[in-house]
Amino acid sequence: MARLPGLRPINEESRRSGGGQNRGRVHTPSADNIRVPGLSPSASPVDTFARPEQAPIGSNGWESLAKSLASIQPSISNFLNTQAAERQDDDVTAVRQAFLQKSPEDVRKAIREGSVPGLTSLAGRELAGERLAYDRSLQIMSAYQTDFDRETGDIDGFIRDQIKDDLTEFGGDKVLMSAYTKQIGNLTEKLRTQSVDDHSTFEMERRQGDLFEKWSSKSTFNRAEGMAPAEVAAGMFGEFTKNQELLRVPFQKQQEMMLQLADQAATRGDYDLAKSILQHERTDGPYKGSLMTDAKVGDTASKLFARIDADQTKERMAADEENLYSQGVAAAEAGSIQSIGDAQVRDKSGDLKTITADSQKKEVANRLITKAAEEAAYREKDPEKRPALARRLEKEKFVGSGLEHPVWFKAMNAAPGQINLNAATGEIPPSAKDAFDTYLDLYKDSPQYLAKNLNKDALEFFEAARIAEEVGNAGTPDGALRLAHMVTQDPNQMDEALKLKYESIDNAVNSAVSNSTGWVDWAFGKQAAGNQNFVRTEIVRLAKQYALLGKDNDEAIEQARQTFEKNHINVAGSYIKNDKRLPADFEPLVNQYLTEFVEKHKELNYDIDDLTISQGNGTGAYFIVRKSDRMPASVDADDWNFSFKQLDELRKRNRDQKIDEVTKKQNER
Repeated sequence: MARLPGLRPINEESRRSGGGQNRGRVHTPSADNIRVPGLSPSASPVDTFARPEQAPIGSNGWESLAKSLASIQPSISNFLNTQAAERQDDDVTAVRQAFLQKSPEDVRKAIREGSVPGLTSLAGRELAGERLAYDRSLQIMSAYQTDFDRETGDIDGFIRDQIKDDLTEFGGDKVLMSAYTKQIGNLTEKLRTQSVDDHSTFEMERRQGDLFEKWSSKSTFNRAEGMAPAEVAAGMFGEFTKNQELLRVPFQKQQEMMLQLADQAATRGDYDLAKSILQHERTDGPYKGSLMTDAKVGDTASKLFARIDADQTKERMAADEENLYSQGVAAAEAGSIQSIGDAQVRDKSGDLKTITADSQKKEVANRLITKAAEEAAYREKDPEKRPALARRLEKEKFVGSGLEHPVWFKAMNAAPGQINLNAATGEIPPSAKDAFDTYLDLYKDSPQYLAKNLNKDALEFFEAARIAEEVGNAGTPDGALRLAHMVTQDPNQMDEALKLKYESIDNAVNSAVSNSTGWVDWAFGKQAAGNQNFVRTEIVRLAKQYALLGKDNDEAIEQARQTFEKNHINVAGSYIKNDKRLPADFEPLVNQYLTEFVEKHKELNYDIDDLTISQGNGTGAYFIVRKSDRMPASVDADDWNFSFKQLDELRKRNRDQKIDEVTKKQNER
């Protein structure tokens, strides 16, 4: 074989043991010289040559020569190592500096295009793989927290799906992928461990959640079925050992869950169950005693118990006050709100506080308004019609109870003053017009209600406006209000002629009311009215207003008489303002009530002619008084006052008696 420069022949036969006597070419074995029991492999004689290590691609000739001579001179080898280390450090530094200034997407682009100096070296490619793996690891960890199903998900499949783009794009670069897979492999191992822990945590939380929901629903159901709170609590605590053995729920965790159940029960208002859970004494397991004595949850349990006590106290106080107002609403709807007095309830500190009758009435009034709105919303489906229905319901509730409406009367009482302010311009404020409409609307139902709650000036003002509109001299509501303003102005500002006219009316009315011979055609002329002072005041007020409208004295007084009789009825010798709520049989029922009062209280020595009635709250409540001095017949008697309710009961009793009489007569036939 020809010799090549730099190569030396090697004879393989010389390396065999005992090969000194056999140095020729080895012949291929044949069937003739093979011993069956001792077969051994043999190779054809091959001349091999030792070659020097080939220089890496990209190295220069001097480097190749230096490496070839490295085995001869160690200093040359040291020089090569130093040069390689310096070049590697330069590449790594260049790549790191470039990557620090780029986003993950720009890094990928630079790796893909090789635009960063140093990426062509091995060290640069390794660093690129590490950086690529680092960026991908951040994305994987973020996706693990937000997108991965940590309860049932496949972590290996999840990671494969996350890195598939990197493998597709850079999988051909073995140096880069070697560094990349090393980093991703470390992350994979960590996430596998984390996934196992998370799965265990989810499973335990699921078991605990199922157990809590079971206890919660079961306790609610048992309480609804009437089971005692102590029995409900004992049943749940009795499951602790079974839950630990079968579900692997620790005793301490069950203690914490029971504390949550107590809080839940307290929140929904089942304080008895909450306290039973907190006070239940356990005798099994490592935690004996109640939750409040537990080393870990005892402090929280004690605070919850104290909070429950405070909440119960507040609710009892609120319930007392709420019950007081609820009774007030019921009394208002029954027409007896005016008879309520001051009441005492406990405040937040447990001390008694007084709620005055006026405060109660104000709160009841607000609740009546709210109740009317709720009833209107329930009864009327058309939203545009609800305000009218709500106002009608309010009128029924307030007129029926005699309770002052906080909005209506505030507006009506302020109207005269508003017109005084606008007297210079002659314009009537819209608020005064609305107040006049309210007055007329309420007057149709109950003049008594207005007389009771309106202040004196406002009542005279609106009554003057009503009469002016009734007579027809006003022309328009605005004109009626202007005339009313003139009628009710300060008497000191009137001219002398009008003052004299008013004085003559006073004298004429006083004579007519107090002397039966002066006006025989009056309805009350046959005898002096039981409440003649009231009659005199009303007649004078009406007559003066008619006089201002241009009528002479006689005409004004006659018109006042007719108006008075139209708006009042005579019951038991006293004139009271008419009210459309008065039943048709009001007078006979009142006379019957007075008769029974005299019979029941014979010790008072009253005759039926000695007594009459006086309006109480002005809208359905009345007092029995003496005609002589208008004083109560007896404040000690429990029946000296009455309302429509008592008259209804009296009517029902009369009807039942009549039915019994008819039935008895039928049976006698």
